[in-house]
Amino acid sequence: MKFYKTGIAILLSTSLFACDSDDNDNNVPDVLTITAELGLTGINGVASINSQGHPIMEFRDADGYAHFLRTDAYKIEIIDSIDGYGDDYTLEQSIDISTVTEFEFQAQGDALIKVSFIGEHTNEEAYKYYTAYGQQEIDRETQSVRVELDNTDYNFVVFRTTDSESLSLLETNVNNVTFGAIRETCETVRGVEECSQDPYSYNYITGDSIVEFVSYAGESFTKEITLDPAAAPGIIDFGTITINEESGTIIIKEPSFTPIEIDKPVEAVLSNGDLTGGSTIETNLDTGAVIVKGNKGEFWGYPETMFFKGNKTLNEYTVNLEIEEVEVLVPNNVIANIYIERIKDGSTEEKAFSLVLTGNVGEVIDNDTQNTAFNTYNDFVLAYGDWIVSSKADAGRVQTNFIVRFGDSNQDATASSWLIKQFSITE
Repeated sequence: MKFYKTGIAILLSTSLFACDSDDNDNNVPDVLTITAELGLTGINGVASINSQGHPIMEFRDADGYAHFLRTDAYKIEIIDSIDGYGDDYTLEQSIDISTVTEFEFQAQGDALIKVSFIGEHTNEEAYKYYTAYGQQEIDRETQSVRVELDNTDYNFVVFRTTDSESLSLLETNVNNVTFGAIRETCETVRGVEECSQDPYSYNYITGDSIVEFVSYAGESFTKEITLDPAAAPGIIDFGTITINEESGTIIIKEPSFTPIEIDKPVEAVLSNGDLTGGSTIETNLDTGAVIVKGNKGEFWGYPETMFFKGNKTLNEYTVNLEIEEVEVLVPNNVIANIYIERIKDGSTEEKAFSLVLTGNVGEVIDNDTQNTAFNTYNDFVLAYGDWIVSSKADAGRVQTNFIVRFGDSNQDATASSWLIKQFSITE
């Protein structure tokens, strides 16, 4: 994917581990505003409208079969009463999951997000598409989350035939519903016909079913499919159906069953919920890297893999920040503000530093003097590793730290862009 110029990057990794202190669950949790991102299973989906007038997204599985996700008529539910705090409610009704990629909601304490299909089907026995379902638990410290949407119910029944003049495709059915057809795709290239799609017939089923193969000679063959309710949806493949030329008998083998494996996109390293004053404009589905662009002068990013409660030392965190310039209209270096503190002689001593992410990559600047205090992040950790990482409020957010500044004060980030390859702070 073409989306960046050569730039300067940093990958920093330091970590020491310690035990977490127990949370104080006696306090009533605050009501938080949480940003959620919807993720569809499948990469490079092709959007279209099916013969029934529903919007669908086409994905390919590992076997080359096309799978059609119906994307309209979904609802988002927030189950916020699971730990005794908050209320359950429906956030959105009848959304299209291919267009609503992010949303915000409020929750108090632990909660559960559910995204489910609520539309009507043409029939309830066999389908030309599948629908997705997703749910994601959140705890009382979460401010951003991703909900993966996947096929949880629809098995894919498929067969091929090389004898369409003998097998009646208009009568062959699952649960009395005619199979859908994927046609052979051919085009003429330099006078030679090239065909790129192996034709097959398919339907989706969600329960035990009857498949009936019918020949033009009047011969029919039925096969009962019994599904294992504990198994994940799979491909029920009858292979190639043939007909004995002399007797007209349909020849069929026992179907194979394999899991449906649709390539999942790599999760983006950040979402718009991790940004203030800018947004993502492009995502690399193979690597998860994103390009971000400033919408205004001050543009900040928050690596919110976890929150900074002010109870862990600097050397307990691993820093993974890798950023490159794409187009910077007002020259300035991207830095990450790091706030630390310690108790000394009964009073709290606070310090602020800036880790340089572009330009003189890896230098750590003392914010009080604006001079380079350390040439590398590791040197900084050796000197201040036993200091506590503070819990800071910033731009309406709580418990932040390692705040990435793409633009701030007189360093205007408007319309400038950066490629972010890694963007996390982990314990």
